[in-house]
Amino acid sequence: MSDTLTKLNKMSRYGGWAMKVALAVMIVAATAAPIALAATYAFPDILNDIDPPVVIGELRATLAALTAAAVIGAAISYYIVRMFENIRRHNTPFREEVVEDLRLVAKLLIVFTFAVPIVGWIAAWLADVSAESIFEFNLLTLFAAFLVYLLSLIFSYGTELQKEADETL
Repeated sequence: MSDTLTKLNKMSRYGGWAMKVALAVMIVAATAAPIALAATYAFPDILNDIDPPVVIGELRATLAALTAAAVIGAAISYYIVRMFENIRRHNTPFREEVVEDLRLVAKLLIVFTFAVPIVGWIAAWLADVSAESIFEFNLLTLFAAFLVYLLSLIFSYGTELQKEADETL
């Protein structure tokens, strides 16, 4: 095995572990945030006793947005873990499965960019609170989606070249 392939496998292993930790954190957040949101409706009196006072509407809007972010973040983490496992299993990043996972991550980043603020705005509107400064579109995430999609195109081209090389031999 070449030195580059050894490094790729090592980095895929470490990246996979890191993303599994991120996936676990996202799953915990995706579970805890809606429970906390439900608790604000079930036990509103407890929040009134907190000093300084908590604006329940803002808390609910934030928890709703956090729920959306955690669910989408868990999906992104899952596909990145799957991508790293495919690279390690097949000893190459030039596979259709890797390309498809990268495209899914790019699409989920776009969904994340728009869904989280929209969920926050809707929740703030329902709670009759201002959410102007809380939820904004993150253009950096949109740029990251563009870069991941660009990487998927590069990997797709590499996959085609790999197929041609394998057929030639």
